[in-house]
Amino acid sequence: MERQHILLLISLPIIAFAGWLLWKEYDEFYGKPPVDLPKVSQTAPATSTNAPAATSPVSSERGKAVEEVPTGRTAEQAAIIARAKKTPVSFLDSSLPHQSASEWMERTAGAPARIAWEVNDCGDVAKQPGTIPVCAQANIDFSDGTKFQALLLMGTRAPRSHGVEFADPSLMWAAYSKSDGDALTPAPLSALTRIAQSAN
Repeated sequence: MERQHILLLISLPIIAFAGWLLWKEYDEFYGKPPVDLPKVSQTAPATSTNAPAATSPVSSERGKAVEEVPTGRTAEQAAIIARAKKTPVSFLDSSLPHQSASEWMERTAGAPARIAWEVNDCGDVAKQPGTIPVCAQANIDFSDGTKFQALLLMGTRAPRSHGVEFADPSLMWAAYSKSDGDALTPAPLSALTRIAQSAN
């Protein structure tokens, strides 16, 4: 018991000293009003305005491309296109962000580009016996005549069926041309960023 009493008598001043140090630190950092903090927050934007323009390839200052919607679109076509537009572009090209296809394409193409979506049978790209492939195609037209197209496989349908059996969307191909008369040149979906910058 005597040893425990001695240890207790020794530890009490140590605990008291530690408590005093903690109180002093708290009083030094939290007991005074943060006088300098408003100055920091006010001067930070001033330094950023002198910095160069944003280096991101997709700048919000460029605006968004306008979507052209045809009047004769059926309810099924609208549903297929809506599904395609919601597809994250990261699913179609792993180098792209996790952002919906419509949002990414509109912001990447920028104003005054125009986007028109259509539904087709994918041409000869994805045909298999006994099924009809169903694709959604994004057609982007730039003011200088440049065109960019992306074809997304959305699913299939039976020859005499009106319903679509949806699958996970996939990119069949993407391509561009520099003017109306030029043949389409294959390109990755991510190439839209570079093409939009040179076209606009």
